Amino acid sequence: MKKLFFTLLLILVISQAISQTNFNWEKSDSVLKSKLQIYEETKNFISEFWQPERILVFRDDKEAGIIKFNSTLLTGKVFDDYCEYTYCYNATFKISQGKYTIIIDSVHCESAFNGNYKIKKIEPFDGDNCPNTGVMGGGISKKKAILMMATLKNELEIIFDKYIERINFIKSVKLIDTVTTNIIKDTIITLNKSSNNNSESPAFINLQKVVSSLKIDLQNQKNSINLAGWHLKKSSNNLWAYFGLTVVGGALISVGYILGSNPQDRQTYLIVGGVIELGGFICWLNHISQIRKAGKMLNNY
Repeated sequence: MKKLFFTLLLILVISQAISQTNFNWEKSDSVLKSKLQIYEETKNFISEFWQPERILVFRDDKEAGIIKFNSTLLTGKVFDDYCEYTYCYNATFKISQGKYTIIIDSVHCESAFNGNYKIKKIEPFDGDNCPNTGVMGGGISKKKAILMMATLKNELEIIFDKYIERINFIKSVKLIDTVTTNIIKDTIITLNKSSNNNSESPAFINLQKVVSSLKIDLQNQKNSINLAGWHLKKSSNNLWAYFGLTVVGGALISVGYILGSNPQDRQTYLIVGGVIELGGFICWLNHISQIRKAGKMLNNY
């Protein structure tokens, strides 16, 4: 019984982070960005994905950190030359310091036409659970309706996934450091006000310890990435040089066999060319190893 309880509790916790039920999507997550940055990136995302004439804004409150609007998707003509179904949905973005939530819901069929004639609306459904499509009244077949729903769901999921990808993207370590500093400053100001400017309060002292620890962690990350960058720059600069030595060594060996007038000359070309080729090849392999090492270091960040 206890195992069942904890299993259900775990499922509930996970579902709070990201959930998709039928045609409702929702995800909340933390990101190392300020409230202003998330808001501005959300506005840019909206302008890229939606045409102004296709959205009806319900609310756009920068201070409260919420953007909500209604939009439409036209579908149907891909599957039928005459039928056109219009679907509406709501998109909501909730924004706070270092956190965001995206919700896509209230998906419904706004209108359905076969040419100039109204036909039966097909409300969103999952899988093969297709309702009556009104095919006898000019609507599309169930087979086409199932394909249409899959396409509609995919288009909405693309919006959902692209937004998450956009907000979670951190451009550079410098940006991470800047954003973290801004978040720390805002937190200190807020806590300082709530503590009546008492910098000796336990909460304020603990926050300062957390800030110091966070700065150390960030500096260590920057040092590691800078070291990886140094390895990449150094190895990439030398990689072609040592590869060239390998080619030169091979060329000397070939020249010795072709132009060598006697066995002694050929042996000299062979030894010199072999040493150059082997040395260049070994150095080339070493720098390949350095590049792989740098790649592994960067992969950790």
